[in-house]
Amino acid sequence: MITLVLDDSAEARAVIASLLMRGELFEDVARGHSELACRRIRTSTGDELAYLEDHVAEVRFITIDGPQATAHADQLMRAFRFVARGTLLASMNDNAPPGAWIRGLSRLAVLRPAVADAALLAIWTRALAHPVAAVRRAAIRTCYGCRWPALGAIVRARIDADPRLREPLRQLAAHLARITS
Repeated sequence: MITLVLDDSAEARAVIASLLMRGELFEDVARGHSELACRRIRTSTGDELAYLEDHVAEVRFITIDGPQATAHADQLMRAFRFVARGTLLASMNDNAPPGAWIRGLSRLAVLRPAVADAALLAIWTRALAHPVAAVRRAAIRTCYGCRWPALGAIVRARIDADPRLREPLRQLAAHLARITS
């Protein structure tokens, strides 16, 4: 599956219209308290394209799966602006404001691979130790979808170092232990 995170400049209506030109809408889920807004399109070749909006994390993205996924992704990348992982990683530096860290973590969470690499582990390590509690909370929230065994050790190391967020860190550590064992 290919995941593309939309840049803020991409208009939702235009993106959805582009997806609908490729096939038929088979699922249209309105945004709910704990549910992402989602429109799923199926093509005649069996590809599935989905436009999703995470209203909490302020992330809009497209997932593409099927035999022509790469071709669809190439066409969409020519038509719209997307946020690249490298750009996100570079934007989350020591001089970045807390809001950039929080938004960057949410976007990286959408793009995270099944297996972590050193760059991603370094970003979450830095975020979990960030001087602003809101960034540390965002790091905790975005770690929940990770199935990276190395992340558990990073989280456990922060429990005693962060009394303010000790309980959420303990809960996250327990969750990670369950899903990575």
